[in-house]
Amino acid sequence: MFTSALFFAIMLFLLPADNKNKDPANDKVIALVNGEKILSSDRVKITKIIEVMNLYQLKGEALNKAVRQYEVNALIANIRQTITRQKIAELGLSVSDKEVQSKVEEIFKTIDNNSANEIIRTSNATYEALQAWQKDPSMSDNIYKELLAPLNTREEDWELLKLVYDTPEELTKMQVPKTIEDMKKFSFESARNDLLYQKLIDNVTKVTVTEDEIKEAYNLKYGDWNHESAFDEVKDKIREQLIKEEQSAAFTEWLNEQYNKAKIEIKDQRYKEVLNILRTGIK
Repeated sequence: MFTSALFFAIMLFLLPADNKNKDPANDKVIALVNGEKILSSDRVKITKIIEVMNLYQLKGEALNKAVRQYEVNALIANIRQTITRQKIAELGLSVSDKEVQSKVEEIFKTIDNNSANEIIRTSNATYEALQAWQKDPSMSDNIYKELLAPLNTREEDWELLKLVYDTPEELTKMQVPKTIEDMKKFSFESARNDLLYQKLIDNVTKVTVTEDEIKEAYNLKYGDWNHESAFDEVKDKIREQLIKEEQSAAFTEWLNEQYNKAKIEIKDQRYKEVLNILRTGIK
């Protein structure tokens, strides 16, 4: 697994592929979701990445099977994201900048200054290492030992980074924070998407939890309900947890309905089983 700081830095600051850099001549439509295209260029690098992630653990047929399963799961996730994005637009859901900023501040309350500074240090060292590697790929080992090994970045993580940022164009998309405020700014759109997703869940799932259900959950966890003061202390947390569980189940059911309602066409026959997986429902 990644070191915690490197993993956070990659996930927080790695930007999606820029459509302007795609090569239409070499692109291919893998699937259509209500007429919206899912392209092969969205997936090529993902395959390379999963190969590297498994390289040190799997070989031969086992590796091929793992890559294949990942590709199928990734396409399913892409279709799911497309359907939810379309529904958000259809319902006219939106969030304000004030809501997003509040969400960002909430997230960063869980990150102490030492952790934040470690992320900043790792991100900047990674950017410097990738710049040096792109100028002279033959120095890859030396660059790793000098800049990344001291930060406990694993060699396989370094190989993954070189696949993600394999051209100067890709490297320009890497957001490198200099301060904690930079980190907050770079996480703004991710927070916006999280809030929109939750608004969609709230909109398409109508969940209520009764007092009796809360007491039943309390009894299962803490024993017979005979201490009203203790119950009062935890009942709001129990209600919140029950709502999340019921919402999750209801949203999964809603998604499965959308898979059957949506016009989904799998254009690449290598993934023909995806449609059947979607139609039979995902738990």
